[in-house]
Amino acid sequence: MRRLVRFVACGLVLASAIAGCGDASRDFSPTVLTHGPAPTGTPIKIGLIYTATGGFEVFRPAKTVADGWADWINLEQGGVNGHPVEIVAIDDKGSGDAATAAGRQLVEQDKVQAVIYESPVAGALLTPYFEQNGIPVIGGNSADLEVTKTGEGVFAASTQGLVSRIGPMLVSQAVGLKSIAEVVCSETPSCELVGEEMRQQAARAGVEYLGTVKVGEADPSLIGPCLQLAEWNPETLGLSTSITLAKRLIPECRLQGYQGKYIVYSHTANDVDIPKLRVEPVLLQVSGFPWWADAEPVAQFRDVLHRYTGDVTLGVTATTTWTALELFRKAMSTGPAAEVPVQALDVLASFKRIKNETLDGLLSQPVDFTGSAPYASMNCFWVAQYSNHKYTVIPPRGDSGNGATGDLASTCYQPQ
Repeated sequence: MRRLVRFVACGLVLASAIAGCGDASRDFSPTVLTHGPAPTGTPIKIGLIYTATGGFEVFRPAKTVADGWADWINLEQGGVNGHPVEIVAIDDKGSGDAATAAGRQLVEQDKVQAVIYESPVAGALLTPYFEQNGIPVIGGNSADLEVTKTGEGVFAASTQGLVSRIGPMLVSQAVGLKSIAEVVCSETPSCELVGEEMRQQAARAGVEYLGTVKVGEADPSLIGPCLQLAEWNPETLGLSTSITLAKRLIPECRLQGYQGKYIVYSHTANDVDIPKLRVEPVLLQVSGFPWWADAEPVAQFRDVLHRYTGDVTLGVTATTTWTALELFRKAMSTGPAAEVPVQALDVLASFKRIKNETLDGLLSQPVDFTGSAPYASMNCFWVAQYSNHKYTVIPPRGDSGNGATGDLASTCYQPQ
């Protein structure tokens, strides 16, 4: 699980030689086009708790993206302020017990200076523990509302909390649809809360909320839920489920008479699974930047991952992992110089200097961490659709939430 990127393990070598050392589990040989100055400082360790098994494989790309980013930073960018970066990634398997053990390992054994979540369970369980130990949470994808209620050590910069929970309803609002129902997973606590959040916010958004049905991965039949949805007949149906379950649900609900549109919950959106739903158009609430955009920072994201990881699934997990790491690089540009070891308190202080930052449109709205409670719930996101075998961003009806134009222009929640 502990991985010191190949620059540290092998030194400055040609790309053809890199494949022969370091992480034996990765047989991809990266294409290094240029070399930056060699990092000379002590490593900065970033913990990554992600889910690669247990029905939530959508989070699997997080480790690949983090590893590729770290290789690029260490081999081409001279590290972060002269410090090489070490990614310590642990798969929590979607299990609360495994997530708790992962958190303790990162703090007590690995001595990380920061942590990122890409997990459906880690946020609520571990955020208080990391705060007690002075370890900042610097982003990722965690839909649990409890993450947003903590203060001093949480610097999330993707759409989480309220907007993440009610994203399908907000997409309906953004594209002018007036009624919605929701399908939620029955396996995790965060799914259970979606329906209640939707009911509370529907009237404010001007969208009629018709109800919630719960389904589980192990349910032998989905006929009952689909009959209920066909009876309600909403214009849009939000899918707060795994993509595996969505692939079973959509054809069954068609058979039972539901003919409306589908909205895919943010963290399940990616370039591999959406086409497998075999329904168009699919509406998307995207909390990480649109991975298909032509904008220069997105093109760089794709180029780096292509050169350092080979084949990785692009989607919200990939983009939220990338933005967390790029915001870390931005914050630490004002941190300790190479000759000074970096402590968790240095990361905390550096993030608290971040103000009005959008990472050139990679964030859905400007983030400001200078206040006493640095986390401010994100209320902007990207509305998109998959149709005719391609993804497109639906432009905001008003001002862009992040000030960007074109594919990176974001939409914000506008309660009525």
